[in-house]
Amino acid sequence: MAFFDSTNSKISLKIDESELLGIRKMIAEIKDLMNNTVSSTPAYDSVEELASNLEKQNNLAKIKDSLNDSISSSSSGYASAEDLSDSICSTPN
Repeated sequence: MAFFDSTNSKISLKIDESELLGIRKMIAEIKDLMNNTVSSTPAYDSVEELASNLEKQNNLAKIKDSLNDSISSSSSGYASAEDLSDSICSTPN
């Protein structure tokens, strides 16, 4: 459920617990993909492979930015993508 906060001139998105878990999973997958892309890139990649990896990283960054833009933290029941990311990082696997 989205609503416009006229005090702060921004749109806030309230999400339920199942959506929150889905977002956390997506953030974890993005982080894993970004870490694997960076760590698995050998120094002798071709220009095409480097361009492809860069495009993948840019796409993942856009997804993360999109999540950040669509989620706003202001009170209980609201969370930002950074907050979710921090909670995932601090949670033992």
